[in-house]
Amino acid sequence: MVSGKPWLMESKKAGVTAQDFVARGKEAQKSERYEEAGVWYEWAMRMKPELEELYRLLRHTPTGDAIAIAYLKAGGQEALEKAKRLRPGDLYVNYHLWKKLNGPVI
Repeated sequence: MVSGKPWLMESKKAGVTAQDFVARGKEAQKSERYEEAGVWYEWAMRMKPELEELYRLLRHTPTGDAIAIAYLKAGGQEALEKAKRLRPGDLYVNYHLWKKLNGPVI
């Protein structure tokens, strides 16, 4: 993975968009290369984090699992909300979000 974001400026200069990364991810996913698909979606998310489609696509990749876990470890309301967007039906994520909103269980 590229550290920092110089790749972002270079990609934009070359005319590459987040949708281009999404298209590559979808191709990889159709070929059952889920790990690769997750990497393409992650790059798209770094380029355009507000792209809602990415959360749905990342749900079905190992990278999406890793990102959701990282959000849980980060804690905080915003991180938990992002984890929930990646894993809306995940009881563990929902429990931590509930606990954050309602305080500790006695």
